Formats: sequence, structure tokens, C-alpha cells
Amino acid sequence: MAAAALKKCANIFTVNKLLVSIRMKSFRALGVNDIISNRLEKLGIVEPTEIQEKAIIKVSSGRNTIINAETGSGKTLCYLLPIVNKLINEPSLLDSPPHALILLPTVELCHQVAAVFKSIAEPDMYPSIVTRDSNLLVNRNYPVVMAMPSSLLSYNLDVLRHVRVVIADEADFLITSGGKDVWKLLNFFKYGKHLKKKSKYGSKFNQKSILRSDKRTDNKGIPDTTVSAQRQFLFVAATLPSRGKKASLNVLTKWLYEPEVVTTSIVHQTLPTLDMEYVRVTEDTKLKELLRVLNKLVCLEYENDTINAKKNSEILSGENLHSGNEKIECDKTSKNTDGNRKALRVLVFTNTAQQANKVFEFLSNSEDQLSIQQKSFIVNQNNSTQLNKGTLIDNYWQDKCAELHKDVAVEKRLDSLERFKSGELKVLVCTDIASRGLDIPDVSHVIQLDFASNAAYVLHRAGRTARAGAHGKVINFITTKDEDLARAIQACDDDPDTDYDSTFSRNRMFRRRIKRNVLPLADFIEYTSN
Repeated sequence: MAAAALKKCANIFTVNKLLVSIRMKSFRALGVNDIISNRLEKLGIVEPTEIQEKAIIKVSSGRNTIINAETGSGKTLCYLLPIVNKLINEPSLLDSPPHALILLPTVELCHQVAAVFKSIAEPDMYPSIVTRDSNLLVNRNYPVVMAMPSSLLSYNLDVLRHVRVVIADEADFLITSGGKDVWKLLNFFKYGKHLKKKSKYGSKFNQKSILRSDKRTDNKGIPDTTVSAQRQFLFVAATLPSRGKKASLNVLTKWLYEPEVVTTSIVHQTLPTLDMEYVRVTEDTKLKELLRVLNKLVCLEYENDTINAKKNSEILSGENLHSGNEKIECDKTSKNTDGNRKALRVLVFTNTAQQANKVFEFLSNSEDQLSIQQKSFIVNQNNSTQLNKGTLIDNYWQDKCAELHKDVAVEKRLDSLERFKSGELKVLVCTDIASRGLDIPDVSHVIQLDFASNAAYVLHRAGRTARAGAHGKVINFITTKDEDLARAIQACDDDPDTDYDSTFSRNRMFRRRIKRNVLPLADFIEYTSN
């Protein structure tokens, strides 16, 4: 791990060097007007990040742009600031709404981007959020539409004929997993209504027909870009694989025809303020190990007045996990940059909705916990109210966790997310519906109960913590079938000159590359002892 430490130091040096240059500029210097700049300052946003400094000017110029930057780098403002800036500077645009369309993969992300828009826009400007349960609103008070692609296609797209800017956020996911809906929308806005009824844009091999249309020429043999020039297209993502013809970055670069590509120095790498741990498990021991880890992390941040636990309280484990009554040490890494301990806020990722529900039910039911013989006890050394050894803290997690996945109603998901952000909930058990784009303040830990199926999802899940310069930790539960990917990721973390791009292959190609010995793997996984 010495190499990994050197890499983190090198990245920290790079980030600090970049921050010095960034502080030489302000949002006003990037063309953002005083009204919006003042609103940003009230939100505590004073200086642009690296990607914002690079992208805002290019986006404001009207160029088609691909924005590729690490999680938590401020990509949302890269497109929202130019949009709001133009609407305020040119109010006549409000007479032909909507001005912009933002395509997003989840309801949660639609609401998050909408909240950011409202925080910087004029009081009478609202976003029209289009999901399965909401309607498309088109008038001067709704100059921006934020939509999930499948929901938008239930409307006559002619009502969006005035759209001047089309943004696809989480672009790699949309174009690879969004199916024909995404490509149908993109081609409609790029080429016009006459292509709307053509067959199966976004089918498995649709990129071939799409790319051919980029090669159309006029009678002089010069590429005809007049149609696509009518609208600006922006594609935004934290992960854009570039290896292979069908890789997301290569497909988008050809489809857009010579776009601007803006990236950062540490894209496709884990953040220098992030710690990664690996824990060996089997499928049968995952729940028991999860409870042990959560009990270790909680460090007695109990809110029960009758217990009134202090910082020096300790959690003791039952005899099934440790011989005797061995102490479980509190986790000492979840600290802010000023050294103060963070409030516990944990995202637990699973690969399926069924597994997420199973974990949630387990944490919510003390009888389920007892069924695996896991008992947690508390001893408070300095509290006058001493608890007898063997006193069970019943249902501690019951009202401190929630689940977030496709089988949960949208209203309940949004409510759980807000309760988690506020600190009312300590644990959110989720699928990858929460791995992309969501900006949740002060997530202290990410636990991959089910290890992600590919490296891109590892980066996205890990990116929910250690955001905007804060520290965070990812705890990866590794079974035998996960070891190859874990070794590949650890090899990337250990090598200062390697990023995750080499591991972005789909599962079948990943296995082929391992068999051909063309993918670097760590000699072994450095597991954390229990």
C-alpha cells in the first residue's frame, strides 16, 4: 500500500496546485452575472472548481461539449450556470419556452438538479420535472425541463421544438442503459421530426446507423452540420470509457461531430481524500458482518437520553463473533478536515432491490439479528448510569435506517432521502439508483455489501462520500467471485500512473482480459482484519 499512499500524496499535491490556480478566478470572471454570483456566495460557493473553470466558458459559447470529471466536482453548475445566466441576460428567451431540456436517469436526480436550479434562478423561474407521476409544463415560468427519457416520450415532442440546449447528465448510463428512448430523443432534437418514426434508435447496434448520419455531405462533399448547429448538446458524466469503438466517449464524440471535450486531472480515479478497505465475507456471513461493522462505526452516537453515551463509550460484541467479550474499537477515520468526528451517515449498496429489502428488514428487526446470534452491548465508563454487561440495546437500527430502490414508492424514496440528508436516518440501504449524481452532504461511509459488477459502478458508489474535499471511507465486502475485480481496482489504486479506465470493460471482456493477462492485478487483496 506504499504506492497507494504515494499516489494519494501526489494527487493531493496536484489538487492543491490546481486550487491555487482556480482561486485566481471567480465566477464573474467566467461570465456569470452579478445576480447569480451573489446567490452563489450566499450558498457558500465562492470559487469555481477545476471543471467549472474549464467548462463554463465553453458551454456559454454555445459549443457542443462533453464534460467528464470526478464525482463531487460540481458538474451540475457547469451547465446550469450558463443556462440561468443566459435566461437572465436575455429575458426574451422566456417568450419561447422551454429553453433547455435536461435528461436524467432517476427521479431523485431530477429533484436534486431542480433544487439547484431554483437556488440560482429568478424567483419566478421554475423547472418542469417530468417523471411517470408528474406533468410536462411549458410556459415562460418553466424555461427548463428536467425529465427521465421514458417519461418524456409520452408527450408530443413538438411542444419542445423551441429547446435550444439539450443536456444528458450521467450520459454514459443514459446512452448505454437507456435503450431506444434516449437515442430516439437525441436524434429527434439533432435531426428533426422526420427521423422520429425511423426504426429502433438505441437498439443494440443502433450506433452504426447514427454514426453514418454524421457522414452526410452536401453537394460539395462538405459535412452538413447545419441541422445539428441549431441546438447545443452537452453530455456530462463522471465515467466515460474510451477504450473500443463502442465506448461511451467514442460514440458521443462521433455523434456530436467534433465537440469540445473537457476533463480534469484526476478523472477516473478515486479521490485522494478517500480510504478504501476490503473485508472478506461469504454470502452467508454478509448480514452478520454488516451488523458488526455498523456497530463498530456507530461509536455510541446514541441519542437515547436514558443511555446518554459519551465519546469514550465502547461497543462490546457477543461471544459468537469474538472470543469472550472482546471490544470492538470505534472507527477513528470518519473525521472532517478540521479533525472533528463526523456524524455517522452510511450508504449500504446492494446489487438488487430484493437484497436491499432483505437487508433493510434485517436491520429493522431485532429478532432477525438475534437469529444469527449477534448481540450488541453498551458500557459507558464515565456515565453515572452504568449499564449491566449483557443489557441488549433493542432495535437500535429500527428507526435509523431506510431503503431506496425501484420497488419503493417515489414519494417514500424522496422522503427517506431527505431524512437521511438531515441526519435523522443513519443508514440508507440502496441499489445503484443512489450511486449516480446524488449529492448527499457528509456521507461518512459507503459499504458495498454486494461488490459492484464493474469498476465504473465502484467509482460511482465510492463517489457518494469524500465529496468536495471532505474525507470518507468505502468498506468493500468481497466474496470469492469478487476477487478479480477487487484486485484490478487495488492495482489501480496502488499505481500512481494508472486510472480505472483500463478496468471499465463489461464483465465478459473483463474476464477475457484477465485470461490473456493484459489487465494489471494486485498480487493479493489487503483485507481488514475483523
